[in-house]
Amino acid sequence: MSYLILDDDMYLIYDFKKVMKREKEFIEKTRLLSLNDESIFGIKKDKGLFASEEWWSNIDSGQIITRSVSGVISSIYEAGMERRNIPNSFSFIDGEGIVRNESMYMMNKSDRHLFCEGKKIVIFYAYNELKKSNQRKGDVIDLENNYVEQVIEMAISK
Repeated sequence: MSYLILDDDMYLIYDFKKVMKREKEFIEKTRLLSLNDESIFGIKKDKGLFASEEWWSNIDSGQIITRSVSGVISSIYEAGMERRNIPNSFSFIDGEGIVRNESMYMMNKSDRHLFCEGKKIVIFYAYNELKKSNQRKGDVIDLENNYVEQVIEMAISK
C-alpha cells in the first residue's frame, strides 16, 4: 500500500516499508526504548511497537497521526558534525510558504543526485507520541513537543 498518491511526474524515492529490512538495528533500538518502562526516553507502545504489524495497522486505520507535506526544494546542504562534503539534507518551502528542513531519504544511494533546488518534494509522515509527552485528551495536539515524526514515504519530481 502506498500512502502518497503520485502523479506520473513524481518518483517514489523512499518507502520505509521497503527499507525496514535494512533498518533492523534502528527498529530494534527504538522498540527496546519503548519496552523499557524505567526509561522516560522513547515512544509510547500503546499503538503497537514501532514498525510492527500492529503499528502499521494503526497508521492505516488513522489511530496514529499522519500527514503529507509537499513543497519545492530551496537548498541542499550537509548537516551534522561529520564532514564528508556530501549533502544529506535539504530545505523546502511548503504550500503555506513555511521553510522546512529534512534529511535526504532514499532507497538507493545513487538517487542522491535527484535532490536539487527547484524539484518538487512530497513527504508522508507518521507521528509517534513520546513517552514523556504532556499531551492530554481533549488538548490541541502538539506535534512539535509531544511527538516524533517518522518519514514513511518520500517522492521527488523526475
